[in-house]
Amino acid sequence: MELSWPFFMGIGIFIITTLVGLLTWSSSDIPLAIREIAINSRKERVRGPFYVSLKIKSISIKIFAALIWICGFLLAFWVVYNKAI
Repeated sequence: MELSWPFFMGIGIFIITTLVGLLTWSSSDIPLAIREIAINSRKERVRGPFYVSLKIKSISIKIFAALIWICGFLLAFWVVYNKAI
């Protein structure tokens, strides 16, 4: 296999989507931090909501990051081996 522009474009796409996926994955802890701050700053420790939606939001952001990684890998693979772009 010769090193041509599709190879470098595929590597670039893979690196960019990996970085975007890592940034998205690392930002998934923000809703959990907000949840902990909200729980710890209650006036009454016994009562109050559990903020389950913020935990679900964190999980959905992690799933989105995994989809970004998968799509980036498949797109890079497609560009390199099919020389489509």
